[in-house]
Amino acid sequence: MRFSLSVLPFVDLSDRQPYRRTFELCRMAESLGYDTVMVGHHHFLDGQISDPFTLLAGIAAQTETLRVATAIFLLPLHHPLQVAERVATLDQLSGGRVSLGVGSGWNPLEYEAFGSSLRERGARMDESLGLLRRLWTERDVEGTGRF
Repeated sequence: MRFSLSVLPFVDLSDRQPYRRTFELCRMAESLGYDTVMVGHHHFLDGQISDPFTLLAGIAAQTETLRVATAIFLLPLHHPLQVAERVATLDQLSGGRVSLGVGSGWNPLEYEAFGSSLRERGARMDESLGLLRRLWTERDVEGTGRF
């Protein structure tokens, strides 16, 4: 059996290392045998992370065996080419310890801010998932300009 931990990051902006407690929690989870730590992804919501890949890179650097994952990354809001590059880089930095969990979201404000349509999120999700798979497995991929 594997255990995962979903983390709402502890952030202390007065600390020279604002995510110190988050990193300590992740190291403790690793020492207790947890398999994965996950962080969420939202824009404009207190306590949520707008850039989970950067935080996960920090967690990966602070741990040795703990998998790092997005609990739900709002894939339809972002260009799949950029997501593919960021996840691939994080996977390399972590030594292959990345899992990408995606979702479509629910907050109209996030879609409005990114100039996207909440109604089209399902179609964008499907298309993005197909492109991600191709970007990670094929050498020459066309059709990423629509986003």
